[in-house]
Amino acid sequence: MVRPFPLPAKMAHMPKKNSPWLNRGGIGPWVISQLRSQGVTPVQIWSAGHYSRQAFRLLARIWGTLPVSLRKRCPVQLVELMSVRLHHWNLAWKAPKGLSGVLARSSDFVVLDGAVKNFLAASRRTGYVGVMLKPGTRVLPDELLEAIGGRAAVSGGHDGTFPEQWDARYEKRTSDEVSSITQAIGESGCRRWYAENLTSRDSIYSPIPGGVLPSPWRGSVSLVRTRPRSSPGSTIALCAHRDTGSQRAGPQFDERRMVTALSLGTWKDFVKTPRESVSLSSYRKLLREHPFTLCVEGGGIDPSPKAFEALRQGSIPIIKNSPLADAYRRFPVLVVEDWLEESLSYDFLLTENDRIRGLWPDWFLVTERMKLSYWVELISRCEDTRMDPVGR
Repeated sequence: MVRPFPLPAKMAHMPKKNSPWLNRGGIGPWVISQLRSQGVTPVQIWSAGHYSRQAFRLLARIWGTLPVSLRKRCPVQLVELMSVRLHHWNLAWKAPKGLSGVLARSSDFVVLDGAVKNFLAASRRTGYVGVMLKPGTRVLPDELLEAIGGRAAVSGGHDGTFPEQWDARYEKRTSDEVSSITQAIGESGCRRWYAENLTSRDSIYSPIPGGVLPSPWRGSVSLVRTRPRSSPGSTIALCAHRDTGSQRAGPQFDERRMVTALSLGTWKDFVKTPRESVSLSSYRKLLREHPFTLCVEGGGIDPSPKAFEALRQGSIPIIKNSPLADAYRRFPVLVVEDWLEESLSYDFLLTENDRIRGLWPDWFLVTERMKLSYWVELISRCEDTRMDPVGR
């Protein structure tokens, strides 16, 4: 493997400028943190960015109307990426203006928070209903199912999994409760239920990727490299997830800690594992330097937004097999059965890198499949989002 070219001695010892937003994921998240510290609520922040988001969406829509041949020749694409999450849970009660991503494209929107139900018309004609369920939901009430009627439903927006509850921070649903939920959906006439963090391969369900987190200023619109330039380093895979701190102290993040231990131990010769926080630009550079990125689930079972960020930079996500993983097979990914020591090796990754990139010679197709419009069209046509292992 080619090792990175060392910096000249003078440059290596130059003092680094510490911008306040470096450890906040960029200027946008830093601005949000500053506003929150001054008592500005997430709902107020989202409302303030309304016209900015509309402008970015318009620009992305105009870009998408250009001929494919022209867009392929450009080094970057302006695209509205797939997104299921809201900027904040409370924005569900501000629908339709509080919605974003795939939920904002729904014809109707339903919120179920315990005994409280709120049905809000989003006045769009995509033919599916957006559904926001609290992780503790154990029964789907008749009123919710009647609102869906004979249409498709799309649920998501948080770490809770569906229909089983696999996130260790929430109480598990019993097998009878899971069966009752699935039976009720089938008997309601719902054409198909699309779910983020899907845990079932029952035919009534289809998985969707979580995609990216929405920005109050630009929604999920981003610049994406048409053909990310790879600059391989001394290791072939990157392990750069968060597994410490009070928010990640529970058993839900044990798997991340186990993979970190493997990456620092048995896998250390072919996996790079930064132990200190890095800036967003440095993180993206690390992604471009590694053909693979370990995308270990944290909250829920969705490997994104890390998986989408890896794809944006030309790195192949390594994800764990699950019903949700079937949706990610529409992208160049490597699916492992479990995070075990024997799951990965240097020679195995070299072989898989050649195989997968041989199936995806043009990264422009990857970008097209990351777009929100690609998934909205699949859902509007009630197509099954699951793909065979080849992913083509």
